[in-house]
Amino acid sequence: MKLLKFFTFILTLAVLITPFTDTFARGRVIFVHGFQPEFGEKTPTGDVRKQLEKIFPECEITIWQWSDAYKNVTDFRQSYYAARASEADEFAKFLMKKPPEERENTILVGHSLGGAMVVDAMQRLAENNIKICRGIFLGAAIPSNERDIDIAIRASLKPNINIYNCQDYILKHLASIILDANILGSGGYTKDVRKSEMIQIQVKEYKMPRNLWEYLRWGGVEHDVMQYLSILDTYLKIEKGGKIYKTRNL
Repeated sequence: MKLLKFFTFILTLAVLITPFTDTFARGRVIFVHGFQPEFGEKTPTGDVRKQLEKIFPECEITIWQWSDAYKNVTDFRQSYYAARASEADEFAKFLMKKPPEERENTILVGHSLGGAMVVDAMQRLAENNIKICRGIFLGAAIPSNERDIDIAIRASLKPNINIYNCQDYILKHLASIILDANILGSGGYTKDVRKSEMIQIQVKEYKMPRNLWEYLRWGGVEHDVMQYLSILDTYLKIEKGGKIYKTRNL
């Protein structure tokens, strides 16, 4: 009888623990969107959450919500740095509060300004010797020569991924002028980097805009998050097959 009670206790304990262990085993993907937070999970060209669920079927998907701090700044350059500073601090604090086993199964994905925020948050984690699974930068709107990138990529257990597009009108012609710098998301990382630290993928695909509004809004859709996510999906399938490239054109 005592033996039966013991096995019943063990079975009950296993059932209670399983949901928590499964969460860490499954992993989490946290996506940080760009400068148009009003779009949230859905953009004019697709559903970000659904695409992420397709790419990371075993992971819990979280869409990071911006604060309103940057909205009070009218100058774009000031707004850019205000958003990065305020959001990165909150983002890093949020991650630091998580248990190590949860952080180390967390993938951070940032598009456009969200990519810059992911870099900033990872830089804070690296300075505190805290690790995550990896960072993924999609058309990241951040100067490619920023020292923060050198520090940030050390926060990952797996190689980070930088997907950039030389034809990205928003980054190549607008962000580069406003920030007076070459941009990571349109020119790639200009410094030598080991493949164990960051994989660089140049987007070769080009899609014609469907109308004038789309061209003006998305710069010929080269900056569209759904296109970057499509390239990420293709690359991760290649990586899953056991092939990792330092630079690959897709």
